[in-house]
Amino acid sequence: TSYIKNDCETCENSIVDEVISQVKKQGPCLILMEAPAGFGKTCTSFEIVNRMAQEEDDSMPIPFFTEFSRDRQAVTFNHIFVREVDRSFRVKSDLVIQEVQNGRIVVVLDGFDELLHDASVKKEGVINASFESVEPMLETIGDLLIGNAKVIITSRRSAIFDSSSFAEWMQRRHENFEIIRYKINAPRLSDWLNESRLNSIKRTPLKLENLSNPVLLSYLRFVDDETFNELM
Repeated sequence: TSYIKNDCETCENSIVDEVISQVKKQGPCLILMEAPAGFGKTCTSFEIVNRMAQEEDDSMPIPFFTEFSRDRQAVTFNHIFVREVDRSFRVKSDLVIQEVQNGRIVVVLDGFDELLHDASVKKEGVINASFESVEPMLETIGDLLIGNAKVIITSRRSAIFDSSSFAEWMQRRHENFEIIRYKINAPRLSDWLNESRLNSIKRTPLKLENLSNPVLLSYLRFVDDETFNELM
């Protein structure tokens, strides 16, 4: 899937490769991936986690993945984070946090927008909420980002991240850690399917050129050849 990096650089190479390269760099970094609902944020985060888990390089950190949609009842982000650590590890959260800051564990937080209980959603799918409602969560995440810590956040497009308040927050924090924003564009058939399958789809009477659902695209990509041909 194509994407835009830091609001100015359009990239065509794999976003998974791009994020993995950032994870391997020295120094703390906050990686924010934004996209409207259904554009593949969670699919992308799964692919990133899967790539990290399969990497044979001993220097590759362990991915710690959590979905915010599982725990909407917790009062603060800090409570959610500690609870997720307790679910995933058999050691104290302080030790996990220390290993995050040492660069041995990468935190992947999927669905940051799920924490915005009172946010309204505009027609185009952009969340409209105040920066003040998000700042305490960002401060907690910012406190993690020392040493070689890496935190990856996925979220639906939000007016918060385009606000002057967020820009000021980034400016205050830029000396402490790097902040990289990726805006994922609509999925395209050509991003997901090889030439053979693309040609097969073009020969059908169905107009699938604008299909942009990552779940269906994933199915069409990974289904076996026999089943794919029967579908066509």
